[in-house]
Amino acid sequence: MNTLSDDQDLTSRAQFGAPLGLLFWVCMGCGALLMLSGFRAPEDYDGLAPVFARFKVIARMVAILTLSGVIFLSVKADPQRAFKVAKLFLPIGLFCGYAICSTAWSALKAETLGQAGSLATLVLLALATSMLVRTPDDFRNLMAGLMALLVGISLILLVTGLLVPATGHMTRNGEGLGHATYSGSTAALAALVLILCSLFSNWRWPTRVLFAGMPVLGAVIILSANRLSMAITLSLIGLAIILFGSRTVIAGVMISIGVLGTMFLLVDPDFSTLQDSLDYLSRDQSSEEIGSLSGRSDMWEIMWNSFLESPILGHGYFVTSSTGELYMWYSSKNWTAHNAALQALVTTGIVGIVLLSLGLAIPAGAFAMSSATHGSHRRMKWFVSLIFAWYALWGILNESIMGPVQPESVVFFAIFGTMIGATISPAAFFESHQSSLGAGRPAESTGASQ
Repeated sequence: MNTLSDDQDLTSRAQFGAPLGLLFWVCMGCGALLMLSGFRAPEDYDGLAPVFARFKVIARMVAILTLSGVIFLSVKADPQRAFKVAKLFLPIGLFCGYAICSTAWSALKAETLGQAGSLATLVLLALATSMLVRTPDDFRNLMAGLMALLVGISLILLVTGLLVPATGHMTRNGEGLGHATYSGSTAALAALVLILCSLFSNWRWPTRVLFAGMPVLGAVIILSANRLSMAITLSLIGLAIILFGSRTVIAGVMISIGVLGTMFLLVDPDFSTLQDSLDYLSRDQSSEEIGSLSGRSDMWEIMWNSFLESPILGHGYFVTSSTGELYMWYSSKNWTAHNAALQALVTTGIVGIVLLSLGLAIPAGAFAMSSATHGSHRRMKWFVSLIFAWYALWGILNESIMGPVQPESVVFFAIFGTMIGATISPAAFFESHQSSLGAGRPAESTGASQ
């Protein structure tokens, strides 16, 4: 059901179009700041560590103040929309508030407060996005901006990693700007979003970025050798192509696979290259280590026991033990759970996991019901579903959105906010300007921003 008059929303857009457009790009700037603040200083360059730490703090403070101002002006411009948005944001807002309050019983108060502040920044980003992304043009610009940032970060990782290999970029030891998990997830998510935008829209920019950006993303994915990100991204891309690709696209993919497979057999009939690739992806791990999910099964057992020590309230946001340290993998420190749900459960307890679940499920359910009345736009629902499926699968072996601020978390909360914005006024979002993201492929309108 449409919870806000579409005429009111379109009138507001016409009245406040220019100011809201400016605020949108300010919001995008905050997203860029948050993504860039996810870099860390290479361990071999001690002098850079204070610089990176200072930049991270400044970036978060600037983002919080700026996004608060953007939200204030957006609410002032359209209080009716703000009221509807606030109702859907209430559960995730309560979770954020609870995370901040958990500082009181955390063994690492500075860690909890800092990470809870980062979560609050992401929630503010989602809230601002829900107020500002109102039309297909806004959504196109949002996705283009996010893609530019993801490809840009991947390019930085690739270039610096190749030029300064001593820093250990995209490796498991994490000595460089980005650990292999960070770089692999960033490039894999970018590849998925790029393919989905190409399949589900008639925008021009995905095709342009596809040829220029895919080689960069592919190189980062391969060098990172993150098996999970490769598997889930290829699976979801394949599913999207089968479900929504045109016959020409599907035929082209099948022919390409056949041609490449034939060439591979001619060049390497003994499959020695395939074996080398498998050895590379195994990262020198034994079959037993791979079977234990790189030691995660042991970690999850320890984390579960830690949860049982404080099942109701948890140990404090982003802190996984009562003392702030757990011993595993030959080291004592504040380990993360390497599973999004378990991370939330251990750190915020049953109270936190319930609030988080409601915070994600209620807006998603409202989006599904509101867009159900606009059945011709099932592609938008599939677009959001496939993106969120990536996060759910990624969260099986990683913290995902429950981890520190990274490009993947910025993208999630931006799309989360967009989903809520579309829920508030689906007709205005889907139908204005003949939506270019939905069932069918209407003729493209002209415009440099495409």
